[in-house]
Amino acid sequence: MKNIPAGIPRDQWTSFVDYRFKETTLEMCRRNTEIRKKQTFTHTGGSKPNSRRRAEMMAETGRRPGRAQLYLDTHKKQGGTYVNEAAKEICRCN
Repeated sequence: MKNIPAGIPRDQWTSFVDYRFKETTLEMCRRNTEIRKKQTFTHTGGSKPNSRRRAEMMAETGRRPGRAQLYLDTHKKQGGTYVNEAAKEICRCN
């Protein structure tokens, strides 16, 4: 608690450190780490919600994209390649 970063008030720092070292917080972090290790299917959607992505796509094309188009948009990299072989296989079937 003595190594307070510059620009952060002492009371906020102590509250943050206290929160981070609570047993419930540590358990949640361990659980989330295990869940992330099990995740096998990645996407490139980021934190943008699909509703917003759908609205942006509709503004670009003038028509409402379906689920398949959203899937294609969120499982390809900027260069046009798929994020992994599983996504490539799924897109080939559609």
